[in-house]
Amino acid sequence: MQMRAFILFAGLFLLASLAIADSFPTGGIVVTSNPPGAQVTLTGDITVSGVSPARFGQLMVGNYELTVEMFGYEKYHSRVTIDPSKEVTVDVQLSAKSRLKSALRSAFIPGWGQRYVEHNKKGLLMTLFAASTVALYLKADGDFDDKKQEYDDRVVAFNKAGSISEQRRLAGLVATAQADAYEAENDRRIAIGAVAVAWGINILDAIVFFPENRGSFSVKSFTYAPQSDGVTMGLTFTKAF
Repeated sequence: MQMRAFILFAGLFLLASLAIADSFPTGGIVVTSNPPGAQVTLTGDITVSGVSPARFGQLMVGNYELTVEMFGYEKYHSRVTIDPSKEVTVDVQLSAKSRLKSALRSAFIPGWGQRYVEHNKKGLLMTLFAASTVALYLKADGDFDDKKQEYDDRVVAFNKAGSISEQRRLAGLVATAQADAYEAENDRRIAIGAVAVAWGINILDAIVFFPENRGSFSVKSFTYAPQSDGVTMGLTFTKAF
């Protein structure tokens, strides 16, 4: 009799426990990604992080900023609303970064394409290199404007000269000013070339040293593979026999 009463009590206790458990929030959020293995961060009243596929079972309520990031892929941002009474599932399709996007960024702002693929130190060097050539051009362009103005002023003075002797004196000054203006113009052309080279190196680097296996290609029995660690870069050639 006592055993039956114990079994009945145990059964009622189990049913009551299940009922109580069902009354508690069972929500949370599950974040999956393609490809998996991405860093997942939820930022709101609290901040939690994990690696996809990730399930966050903490008692989280309200709006959160969701960030999913993985090397070689575009960073994903979104806002999610978490209801503690139900589980939220978010499936993120990550987009791979591309050479074209990297090259376009470097064409617009030197070094941006390198930072886009997380080669931040190289990106900074590229930006400084390009900025220095632009500064060189601005100085050369200012010098040319000054020399050209000096030449024009002396030509005007020569044309206004009231005597042959005055024209002879000014003729030498005009010739000197003209030579200085030509030299300044050549310096400006060199500076323009330096700017073009800096931009070209940035774009070429963004294309050739893009960090992915597709950067390798073969020509006949030779395989060409760029190598870069974000600071230094080099080329590897392999010959198949």
